[in-house]
Amino acid sequence: MVENECNCKKLGLGDICSKYIYVINRGSNSIAVVDSDAQQVVKDIPLGYRPEEIAVNPIANVVYVVNQLGNSLDVIDGSINEVIRTINVGKTPIAVAVDPSTNIVYVVNYASSNVSLINGYTNKVIAVLGTVANPNGIVINPTLNRVYIRSQVVPDITVIDGRKKSVVTRMELPEIPRAMAVDCVNNLLYVIGRDSGLTVLVDCNTNSILPFIWRLDSPKGIAVNQNTGRVYISDLTYWVKKPESVEVIDGDGLRESFNPWHWWHNSRSIYLEHGRDAGGDSLFEPYKLSIDSRKNLIYVTIPADDKIFVIDGETEQVIGSIGGLNVPVEIAQCILGS
Repeated sequence: MVENECNCKKLGLGDICSKYIYVINRGSNSIAVVDSDAQQVVKDIPLGYRPEEIAVNPIANVVYVVNQLGNSLDVIDGSINEVIRTINVGKTPIAVAVDPSTNIVYVVNYASSNVSLINGYTNKVIAVLGTVANPNGIVINPTLNRVYIRSQVVPDITVIDGRKKSVVTRMELPEIPRAMAVDCVNNLLYVIGRDSGLTVLVDCNTNSILPFIWRLDSPKGIAVNQNTGRVYISDLTYWVKKPESVEVIDGDGLRESFNPWHWWHNSRSIYLEHGRDAGGDSLFEPYKLSIDSRKNLIYVTIPADDKIFVIDGETEQVIGSIGGLNVPVEIAQCILGS
């Protein structure tokens, strides 16, 4: 999954994206194709190696899947939803993202501590850049052509200039990051800490940490709705009586006010009601998120329950779920611009 997706029309790409949502089924080593209109799985694409992460290229209408055990990248034709090519990359690829403004695909190679740059038109590797040690996540701000790569072992982020194909700087964070998301309208980068659940905010224009702090119990995933500016974070709580949730922050206006109390009172929790075992422990937990900006819907993968929750972004209520999955972990889409 791309850790956040910028709306196509805001990038000047128009209504060129498909209606499909792509989900990695960890339990069956496959990609589930979900029709966003019908809200159901319409196809399952088997893969030979363990799929780790997924991204959609709105320009070429293709889907990229990194295979951690195969040191490769599968290319899926979005018009027929079939694998059409496999590209060799670095050791232990773990993340992938597409810059729609340049049509360059970035594959993060964990064991190689580098990133492979692939031309989205030719599907050929055009450059390899060194990164922080053991990188394991990536997001892109196509507005500024900046690429952000986080590490699993050090509290650093590598920043790459997408036009020049070179490393700009390395940012030091308060702790090792777990997840990231970009608000490409306001040029903000959200970074969730791995150990404390601390969320910090980075100004993409200056690569500096802003005085915004938000802490959750055990955040797993984060996504930004580029149309509304709302930020969604899936949170696994350890409070027995409290269900897991998706936390919502109003991101618009962050540059005008960094008062912690202001953001505390302007945040909400969308509770994900579900069963618990005899000891009161959760039967499953929220994992990763994806945003359908066209319909203002938020999708949350629930691996242990083999389904996806669907949240209405307007009412901030769970309105349904999508089943027929097999340990869904990663999710990506590129829906029509709005």
